[in-house]
Amino acid sequence: MVKRVAHILQTTGVNPQQLKLEITESIFVRDTEEILEKLKALKSLRVQLAIDDFGTGYSSLSMLNTFPIDTVKIDRSFVNRLNEPDGAAIVETIIALSRTMNLTVTAEGVETAEQVAQLQGMQCDTGQGYYFSRPLSEEQVQQRMQSEEGFAVPVATELTAEAMEALLERLLGAELPQAA
Repeated sequence: MVKRVAHILQTTGVNPQQLKLEITESIFVRDTEEILEKLKALKSLRVQLAIDDFGTGYSSLSMLNTFPIDTVKIDRSFVNRLNEPDGAAIVETIIALSRTMNLTVTAEGVETAEQVAQLQGMQCDTGQGYYFSRPLSEEQVQQRMQSEEGFAVPVATELTAEAMEALLERLLGAELPQAA
């Protein structure tokens, strides 16, 4: 995977600091040393790394210190309970801990203006969810990228490495050379 990401970055000229790869928490229950090596290799490419669905059961606070993570993505199940005292307390604690560790925070599953206001009050960096955009097809992403200068693909749009490669090939109008 590291070679593939490096190849795509080199071929497309995309600024690696503008690429954020999301890693689900469940991956951390596997071989920790192997995962750590791969994440360090990705960080050496200067890409950003995010823990997706933080707080859903596989995370431990020590992994925030161990792994080279840039962003914590708070699971939607916590965002959905922002109107409950305990739910708000959990989100606020995750944000405070992350900020203390110089990590950015994204709240997932944001669907209402009230949630946006609460998260802004808690100093959450970014949000994703239907409030901002429904997931986009590859074609919709392509249309927006071609029609709006500086368009950022909503994080609700998930693409596999193969789909990202195919989209980049269509946008560039040429096939990407195969990685060595």
